[in-house]
Amino acid sequence: RVPPRIAPVAVLDPQVAFIVRDMLRDAVDRGTGAAVRRFVPERIPVAGKTGTPNDNTDVWFVGMTPDILAGVWLGFDAPRTITPGAAGGSLAAPIWGEMIGRFYQGREVGEWTVPEGLVIAELDRSTGEQATELTPTEQRYTEYFIPGTEPKAMRLNPWGVFSAGPILP
Repeated sequence: RVPPRIAPVAVLDPQVAFIVRDMLRDAVDRGTGAAVRRFVPERIPVAGKTGTPNDNTDVWFVGMTPDILAGVWLGFDAPRTITPGAAGGSLAAPIWGEMIGRFYQGREVGEWTVPEGLVIAELDRSTGEQATELTPTEQRYTEYFIPGTEPKAMRLNPWGVFSAGPILP
C-alpha cells in the first residue's frame, strides 16, 4: 500500500534556500565536489557538499539537481581509516557523479528558478566587493543577495584610495 502524499511545507525562506543552493553549486563547479563534473555535464545544474572527518574514517558527498537528491557514503561499520588522504571529493563525489550521469541518460533536465526580489551583484574576486570600472573582466563574477546584504560599491576618493563610504567633496 502506498502512503498518502503529504503536502509540502516551506521551512526556509525561498530566497535563503536559493542562495544556499547557489553556494553549494560553487562547491561542485569550483570546489571540493568538482569530480562530479567528470560524469555530469555542465548543462545539468548540480549543488552539493563533500565531507571527510579528520581521521579519514568516512567520506561522503550529498548532492542535488532540480530533479533528484542523493548521497554517497563510504566507510566501515567499525570506524577505521579508509586510506590515508581519503576525501569525499576524491572517493564519494565521483561515485555520485557517475550515478547521476546515468540517471540523466535519456531524461529531460529540470531547472532551478530564481525567486523574485533577489539582487544580483557583480563582484571582484580579489576583494569580494562590488566590481568597479577598474576590475578586469576575468576577475569579475556574479552572486545573488537578499536586498540590503550585497557589498557596497567601492569608490576611488580624491586621494586615489578606494572607499566604501561617501566621497568627500
